[in-house]
Amino acid sequence: MKKKILIILLIIILSFALGMAIHTVQVKRQYTAFIGAVEYIEENNVFIISEDETLKNNYKHLYFKVAEGSETTWKTGDKLEIKFHKEHINEDGFIENPTLTYLGKARLFENKSGVPVSNSENLGGNYVFKSFYDYNTSLNLKEFSQKENFYLKKIISYEEYLEYQKIIPEIRTLTEDDFINYYLIILLSTDVENVYTLEGPDEETTSLTLNILKHQSISKPSTESEPTYSGVSIVVPNRCDFDIENINLLTKSTSN
Repeated sequence: MKKKILIILLIIILSFALGMAIHTVQVKRQYTAFIGAVEYIEENNVFIISEDETLKNNYKHLYFKVAEGSETTWKTGDKLEIKFHKEHINEDGFIENPTLTYLGKARLFENKSGVPVSNSENLGGNYVFKSFYDYNTSLNLKEFSQKENFYLKKIISYEEYLEYQKIIPEIRTLTEDDFINYYLIILLSTDVENVYTLEGPDEETTSLTLNILKHQSISKPSTESEPTYSGVSIVVPNRCDFDIENINLLTKSTSN
C-alpha cells in the first residue's frame, strides 16, 4: 500500500514538474527580442532602427512610448536590446511594454537630425579637421595603413579613440556621441617641415577622396623636442564610411 502511495506521489510530482517546464517553455516562446538603435525621439515616442531584417521588412516603423516627461531617458544612437511579448506589437510597429537593456552606442549612417561635431561651428553632416604636431617616438605604425606618403588610421569607436588620444593627445577632441554619426581618420607624415590641412572631400558612391593641402611651416611649436610627425585628424560623416582601400588621398602644395 505504501509503495502504491509513493508511486502515486512520484507521478504527481513528475507531472507537476513536467507541466511547469512546458509552461515555462511556452511562456518563453511567446516573447521575442531584437537589437536596435534609437533613430529619433518625437514627443514621447522612441523610434528604433532594428538589426533584425524580418522586423525591418514587416514594419515601416518600430517604436515604443516612454512616460510623459521622461523623453530624455534615451538618446539618438543608444543601442538597446528590446524584448516584448509577441502579442504586444501592432500593425503600425508600436511595441507595448517592452523590456529594454542598454548596450552602449550604435553607429547611424543617416544623420537625419543634422547633428554637428561637438565644439564645431559647422552644420551637421560636414567634415571637421585639426592639424597638429606629434612628438611620440614609440608609436606603433604597424597599426596604420600607408597612402600618399602618409600613415593613415581609421577609428570608428570611442573606445579606440580614447586609446589613441592617450598616445597622440594633440588629435581633435571628440565625445562618445560624436561616434554615432561620424568617424575619425588620423593622417601622419614624417615630413615635419610642412603643415597639413583638409581642402575638402570628393564623395563617390564607392569611395572617398580626401584632398590634402601641404603648407610650408613657418615656425614649429616652441618646445624642446623636435616633432616626430606632422599630422591632421579628420572627422568624417558615417555616410562616407568606406574600407581603408577605398579611402584615397590627394595631396597638393600651397604657399603660405
